[in-house]
Order: sequence, then C-alpha cells, then structure tokens
Amino acid sequence: MLLSGLITGDESEKLQFFRQHGYLVLSKAVDEQQIDTLLDDLSRIWLEGEKYVLKLGKGAVIHPDSAVLPHKSRLYDFYVHNKTCRNMVFSALLRRMLQLIFQEPPLVFQSMVFTWGSEQSMHKDTAFVVIDRPATLAASWIALEDIEPGSGELMYYPGSHKDPVFLFDGEHMYWEPKRDGKGIHRRYSEFLDGQAVAKNIQVQTFSAKKGDVLLWHANLAHGGMPVTRQSSTRMSLVSHYCPVSCQPRYFNFFKDAYKCPTGEAFYSSRRYDLKLQSNNPYPLFMG
Repeated sequence: MLLSGLITGDESEKLQFFRQHGYLVLSKAVDEQQIDTLLDDLSRIWLEGEKYVLKLGKGAVIHPDSAVLPHKSRLYDFYVHNKTCRNMVFSALLRRMLQLIFQEPPLVFQSMVFTWGSEQSMHKDTAFVVIDRPATLAASWIALEDIEPGSGELMYYPGSHKDPVFLFDGEHMYWEPKRDGKGIHRRYSEFLDGQAVAKNIQVQTFSAKKGDVLLWHANLAHGGMPVTRQSSTRMSLVSHYCPVSCQPRYFNFFKDAYKCPTGEAFYSSRRYDLKLQSNNPYPLFMG
C-alpha cells in the first residue's frame, strides 16, 4: 500500500506500531474547541435526562438527574443524540486509522462517557464486548481534559494482544454470566497479569492531555488505575468499533438495531431505535 501511494509513510509507521504493540497514541487528534462544546452539552443533559442512559457501577441503569455524573457511572451512546460526539468518535485521524486497520468503513456500536476513574480491573474487550468477528474489534479512549496522576489513569500491558487467549468454559472468548458465573473474574485477571509477568512487561499508563487519543486492539489488556485523589475527575470518552460488515451481538436480539451513516462511517446502538422512519428520541432498551 505504501509503494502504491495509498498510504503515507507516517501512516505506514503507525500501522506497524499498532500491529507490534497493540495500541497507538494519537496526540491532539480531537480539537479542544470540539471537546469544550461536548462538555457544555454534557452539563445540560440532566434537563432532558429521560433521553439518556446512565449505568452505575453495580449495574443499575438510570437517567441522569444532575449536571455532574455520579461516581462509578458511565453515560452510554451519547453520539446518538449529539452530533459533536459523533464527530469526535470519528475525528479525521482516528477515522482514517480505523479505515486502514479495518480496510472498510468503521462502525461505532457503543460508547461511554466517564467523569471519574473507573478503577476497572485489567481485561480485554473480547471478553465483554461481543461481535461476530471478535479479532476485528478496536477501541478508542479520548481525553476530555488533561489527566492528572491519581485520577484513575488508563493502564495497559503493551504487546498483550499477542498473548494466548483466555477461554471461558474452555472454548469461548467472551464471558457469559449464566454460563461462567462471576467467580471466574479473579482467575481471568490472574491469567492476564501472569502473561505480563512471564514476559517481564510492566504496566503503562496513558498520561493524556486534552484531545489525545489511545486507539487499541481487541486483545490488548487494559483497565483503570486505582483512584488516589478522590476529587480529581478523569473526563473521557470511550468507544468500541468494528468494520461495518460485522455484527455486534445485540443485532441478534434487538429488532430495532440499525446502522446509521455519518460521513464516511456508521453508528449503531443497542439502546435506541435508529431506523430512518423512527422519531423516538427515548431509549428502548435500558439494560
């Protein structure tokens, strides 16, 4: 592709780095003014809270009722109602890299806005985010502010996308609650940490500045550092992508799932009816 002129030398280097290490840092890939617009929009969603889906850490699903999202919460699929968010998850450089990785237009099928550090244990997206071709999954983490030490920074094991895959019930890449139970999570985390120890790989943190993006492979082990400064926010936008020809698992059971075009990319959601003839702004599925 480089010799044919289809990609630049810089793009070729980025793709090689992504292939080798399982992630890519895109500095200032999102415009700060765009972020400020998004943050302003977020501060007002509680006024129409019934249009938005907010999940708390213990699994409860509610609507936002305050200008500040609570601890251990995540706001799902803000791009459905917010054009600025759609533009950000497909900012020019990010969309271009996804296009090159997938070799077809990308589909964003889930996003989460975090105000605070998640403190999520080390995991791989293939265990919890299910699509019909799991290895094609990719994700991005957009810093909506300068990230301070102690706020629960994003952490990851470089190169872990090449490690052996943990199989749930001996044959599945993804966790199924009824099949596997919650007790397996500790064994899963120990497996991922053990792979890093065996290779003498140290955990890295993403010390991001506002507008920086981390793009990672489906099998990169990542999570959230412990929060040691409880008052420090960690405003971020996390999105999961796949090639548009792939099917997220929710398409199998959610009859209103639909892929909407947006520029040279697509978006879908398990929580909203996005069919062209639909004018319903409210979530259809809250789980």
